[in-house]
Parts: sequence; C-alpha cells; structure tokens
Amino acid sequence: LSANTDLRRPSRLLTFLLGTQPAETIGKPYGLCLHDQKLYVADTLMNAIRIMDFGTRRMSLFRPGGAARLRKPINITADVDGTLYITDTLVGQTLVYDPSGKCLALIGKRDETKPIDVAVGPDRFFVSDLHSRQVHAYSKKHQRLLLTIPQAGSKPSESLFQPGNLALDTDGNIYVSDMGAFRVQKYNARGQFVRSFGSHGDMPGQFARPKGIAVDREKRLYAVDAAAQVVQVFDQQGRLLMFFGKPGGGPIGLNLPAQIIIDYDHVDLFQKYVADSFSVEHIIMVSNQYGPRKICVYAFGHEK
Repeated sequence: LSANTDLRRPSRLLTFLLGTQPAETIGKPYGLCLHDQKLYVADTLMNAIRIMDFGTRRMSLFRPGGAARLRKPINITADVDGTLYITDTLVGQTLVYDPSGKCLALIGKRDETKPIDVAVGPDRFFVSDLHSRQVHAYSKKHQRLLLTIPQAGSKPSESLFQPGNLALDTDGNIYVSDMGAFRVQKYNARGQFVRSFGSHGDMPGQFARPKGIAVDREKRLYAVDAAAQVVQVFDQQGRLLMFFGKPGGGPIGLNLPAQIIIDYDHVDLFQKYVADSFSVEHIIMVSNQYGPRKICVYAFGHEK
C-alpha cells in the first residue's frame, strides 16, 4: 500500500482499504493510529495526516491552517472519543484536535520541547520529549503537567537518553523506546523504573535503532528496529519470543520501518482476507518510510 499505482491490478485487501478510486501517494509515513474504521497516517513528506476510511473506501488529507498548522507531524494517537493528539517536531508542540478537526490545545512551548510520540490513557496522556530526554504526563481534562519520567536522580540504567516512541499496557505501565541507549524502558504508572528490554547489538533480542513499540493484551512487547528492519516480540521478562519482517522489502519485508500499532477492534474487517483455517486475534500495522509498501498489515492469530 503506497500509491495509486497499487490499484492497477489491486488485490482484494487493497480494494477493501482504498476502494476503486485512484489513491494519492503516501510520501514518507511515520506515525499510525486506527480508530472508528479510519487509519490515520502521519506523512512527514506532505506535512499532513493521510486518512484512509475503510467504511467509505476513500483517502483524504487532514492539513489544518493557522496556529494549528502542521509542519512536520511525526506521530498521531486517537483517544477513545476520537480526539487526536499529533506530535510535531518542527512546531515543537503536541497539537490536540477534536474529531471534527478543530484545534483544542497546543501542548508545550515552542523551541523548548521536541515531542516525538503520545500515548493516551484513561485520564492522562504521555508525551516523549527529545529536548529534555524525558516523558511528560499531563491530565487530559486541563492539560496540566502531572509527572515527569524518569524521576530526578535516576541511575543511568533507569534513565532516557533519546526517548522516542511510547506504548501503554492495561496496567498503566509506560514503555519508551530509547534510540540513544538501544533499548526499551518500562516504568510503572507512578513513573518508577521497572526494567529494560534489549541492548546494543545486531543479534536477536538486541537493537541497533529501536523505534515504534506496542504492547498487546497478553503484555507482549513488539519493538521495531529500523536498522535491522524487523519487529521483535518480547515477553514481560525481556525474553525474545519471535521476530518477523526482513530487510529489503518483499512480500513480508520492511523498509526503514518506523511505527507499529496493534488493533483488536477491527479484526472482523480483516478476517475474510486470511486463510479460512486461520483465526485472527489482532491486527498489526507497521509503517515503512521507503519502498513500495508504505504500510504493512500483519495478522496475529492461530489455526482453527
């Protein structure tokens, strides 16, 4: 899935995702989120958000103007009510929009923050800040700063050096991919360090450039390595369970992957596109910044 050239001889899945009309080209995708049958893609080349509507099978462009104008949107996250949180590294703020596209808030001060990703919980949201090398937790109601991670005086092994993408599990733990320390850090809901996943290297279970992360309902951690161009899956003890993808693209390959999302709410839309003997438990989507396949869709499940 990348451009209207994909529709010359479309597969059933591409036709389902995009419909039969010509589709605009996805430039350089990074962040992804899936909400209410719509896939939102942060396109850093177009400085806009691509929206793929699975219901209408149409692709549209979200490019607000004025003070809420996007200059380099990196990541996008949707709350359960459809509120959108977009991090923009050139603006230096996190922009919050309601489902109609109206700007509700600008989080952070220009030239003082460099937000990378947002993770949204029931009553608060978290923003990773490359400038301060921290993750900031805000209240959703008033956008008030509640917590900073890691806590003051943390050991180097518990700190963040180049915080990037974020993920939350069902217990409220926060996971942070640290590109500067080649690992993923886990903190509890109070901001206390829990453990690290991975280390520097090119062996299975290690990272050269960790980026997007996600946690499924079984608390398995999925971590993208943009250099190795694979997704590695860890249990909660930090043990590597499996990996998928491979360098260079191809039918199952990845090409400079960036973000990963896990979705349970839209499984029924994809079940009919897998073998009849396979039962889909959840959908995994990975963005690729280069190559012909900009968004890869995987099904995680089991034989019936």
